[in-house]
Amino acid sequence: MTVLILMGIIAESYGQMLYRVKKKGVKGNSYIMFVDEMLPSSALVGVKDVFRCYNKSEKVVCEYVAEKSWDRWTEMVKSPTSLGALIGKNERELVDSVLRTDCKVTIGKVSKLKPAAIVMMWRDEICKSLYERGEDDVAMDSYFQQVALMEGKKIESLDDSLTIYEYLEESIDVQTRKMVEEFRQGRESVVKRYQRAELLFKAEDIEGLSALHKDENEREKIEARVDGWVEKIKLCVERERCFIVLPAKYFAGELIDKIEKQGYKITEVK
Repeated sequence: MTVLILMGIIAESYGQMLYRVKKKGVKGNSYIMFVDEMLPSSALVGVKDVFRCYNKSEKVVCEYVAEKSWDRWTEMVKSPTSLGALIGKNERELVDSVLRTDCKVTIGKVSKLKPAAIVMMWRDEICKSLYERGEDDVAMDSYFQQVALMEGKKIESLDDSLTIYEYLEESIDVQTRKMVEEFRQGRESVVKRYQRAELLFKAEDIEGLSALHKDENEREKIEARVDGWVEKIKLCVERERCFIVLPAKYFAGELIDKIEKQGYKITEVK
């Protein structure tokens, strides 16, 4: 009971994850939904009105549209250098041990993948074990566009730079150091991040969720990206009823305030 009361207080203090966007002269409502990139779509169950608002919308608008070409994806995750050449003996033993325990694969099986792709695979396996994910339980940030594809709804991307690909194109040396450090921290640190993300999401603590994923060094990049989206979002919602899905970190880019300054009325969906 105490936990439920606390979560209610947090939600009241920090606002909602779902916002209604309305402007005089524009037919119908559009919505902005902030989601968590770590959590699976099953965590959306119980979020009030989210599916009702989605069903009212004609188009899903996302940060980027997930790559449909499997051939292109497999090319992007290939590393130009074998993992064995990037890490020393002790690091190799660490990585192999983690992969065997959590992913049921050996380092040799994935040595041709980019380190960032290996980390993504590792986190996904941890997520599956935590949430007993089925085939239909996909990452929350891509869930709505996948449903829109099945239903024949329109999908539009806000950012053609494709964030996930930028991540995979990061320097192999940098990716390797990040992978080794994350593997040193271990499964428990990732589990705690999932659990913290779920608590914040269920409590609708958008500020806490935004801070969980946002590196201070990213602030200017986040704000610049949001600035570049405002005009495109205006055009989208003036043409069609849109369901705009964005990772929570972009709340810190003051997206809501910037759209309000363009003459739109934005209210929390409660």
